[in-house]
Amino acid sequence: MSARIFNMEMNIVKAIGIFAIVAGHCGWDIFGSFIPNGSFHVALFFFISGYFFKRDIVEIGNTLKNYFLYVKKQILRWLPRFYAYHFFYGILTGLGFIIFKQKYGVLPNINNLLFEPIKNMPYALDAPLWFVYQLVVSLIVFSFIMTIVKKLNKNDYVPLSIFLPMAIIGVMLANPDFTPLKSWMRVLVKTLYTPFIIYMGYLYRNKLETIIKYNTKTLLLVIIIQMLVLTFASPINMDLNRAMLHHNIAMFITPFTGTYIVIFIAKQLAPLVADGSFIDKVGRNTFHIMANHLFIAFLIELVIFVIDGRSFDQLPNGILGGKLYKLNKYKYLYTILTLYTCTHIGKILNSAGKKIKEQFQHFKSIDKNFIF
Repeated sequence: MSARIFNMEMNIVKAIGIFAIVAGHCGWDIFGSFIPNGSFHVALFFFISGYFFKRDIVEIGNTLKNYFLYVKKQILRWLPRFYAYHFFYGILTGLGFIIFKQKYGVLPNINNLLFEPIKNMPYALDAPLWFVYQLVVSLIVFSFIMTIVKKLNKNDYVPLSIFLPMAIIGVMLANPDFTPLKSWMRVLVKTLYTPFIIYMGYLYRNKLETIIKYNTKTLLLVIIIQMLVLTFASPINMDLNRAMLHHNIAMFITPFTGTYIVIFIAKQLAPLVADGSFIDKVGRNTFHIMANHLFIAFLIELVIFVIDGRSFDQLPNGILGGKLYKLNKYKYLYTILTLYTCTHIGKILNSAGKKIKEQFQHFKSIDKNFIF
């Protein structure tokens, strides 16, 4: 496989994943009820992070030194970007209360600006950024366990004996009635469950990628498995943001049936999609789409309000949970306009970032990867 096709496949996979996230917040499933967005979309990005996890972190040289260097890189790569957006949306939350008399989350203060995001996202406008903080925590835990286990045994399958029981414990700690977990229990459940998904991405890259076939026969098998899960292990709910993992086997199947179908689609489209096409741009800007899409959806809501001649004091009290104005009627419009706008915001910010880096080349750059 050429480098161009490989990169395009990864961009399409990420594009479909972020499309599912945006569509889910706009009230619809991109594959219908057969593959609910929430059954795979966030897990897909944890899977990708494992796919690009570097083996040399745990296998070459001084493993403890490599581990701390890796932790440092993850913190420096993600948390400054996270807090830049978080402070920005904290300010907008305060302004929104002044202008519209609505609290989209809580009003900003030192605690919720700095510390609250570890366990709960306080502002509705940047709620999806919980993923970034959790990704850092999960990668730190994942890499630590991999460092220890791989020092004892080089076999890539051995860590499964650690990550699978962790994930099972996480699922069992979640509330069985789909009520959200609170505070640190939510963080604990996510930190127990997500390293398993990261590990499966790692295992896929290093062992399973050459074994798993992307053909009609295998696709049919995956579809049958998904049908069996829907029949015997439903309901399916993987709302990791609130750690609402139902106590059934679906949590260990649907992230991977959904991921297989996404990769299958990406492999079919990659030779046909041109560099610089819209889907390619979406795949290259998923971080900024994740960060901005609720705010952009809110702005679209304001425009529709103005067109309808409605007063802003009639705005719905919230954004998430189907609260956007006339969501059922305009869900596809919300989705496409949000995705398009956020993609171009990402392009602008990435271009600006590259120019800034060029001006400060003496700073040590942080390695890029394909997580976003």
